[in-house]
Amino acid sequence: MRVNMTTEYALRMLQTIYFADHKIVTSKVISQKENISNGSAMKILKKLRDNDIVASHQGRGESVGGFSMKANLKEITLYDIILIMKDPIMLLPLKESQHYNITKELQRVNRNLMQDLKKKSLYEIFVGSQN
Repeated sequence: MRVNMTTEYALRMLQTIYFADHKIVTSKVISQKENISNGSAMKILKKLRDNDIVASHQGRGESVGGFSMKANLKEITLYDIILIMKDPIMLLPLKESQHYNITKELQRVNRNLMQDLKKKSLYEIFVGSQN
């Protein structure tokens, strides 16, 4: 399995929004803090918004628009973000072959990988990274 950069960017951006402590964070601040182009950040934020992970806020007058957490990060895992970013999760395309024992072992490893991706919530990962 190879995690795409957009998944890593999404995780870093979510961490930035989470640690903003319920404040609205602009895409410009997020992209600068995480060293991600604003265009890439906006594409990722749109996917996260469309999947109810973040909320977007329109700015009017003197108020500044941006993004805040919508989902409870105690209920979101790496698995969820990988799916949202459309990263492949399987180690290999596991086709049935004449090598039954090899296929069976790769399927076992893949199941374990899926379980591991679902083990910790993003909250546990983000808060654990601060200790």
